[in-house]
Amino acid sequence: MVRLPKNLSNTLSFTSGVVKTGASTLETELLGEKAYSLGLAAKSVEKALAKLNAYKGAESDRARLVQPTADAVHAFFIQREMMGFTDHNHPIEYYKIPNDVLSRVGSKL
Repeated sequence: MVRLPKNLSNTLSFTSGVVKTGASTLETELLGEKAYSLGLAAKSVEKALAKLNAYKGAESDRARLVQPTADAVHAFFIQREMMGFTDHNHPIEYYKIPNDVLSRVGSKL
């Protein structure tokens, strides 16, 4: 027969101090990995937007840069949603994401 633990918290208390459990350590590591992957996605958006904004050629050729930028923005939005950030208005304004990119992502401000 399996017995439930008496203490369901993420830390254990002893007279010598508080010791983290394996679960709380794992949660800390996972949070760090999520933050790192969100940072990588944000850098990808910055690079794609920099390429798109630096292009000075014909408008028809610019369209070839819009889709990769939209893909980077879409991946960034998905990563944000996985972390619980469902409102994308702030990053849209912060990164100044153009409307032609947002229309391909399916988002709008």
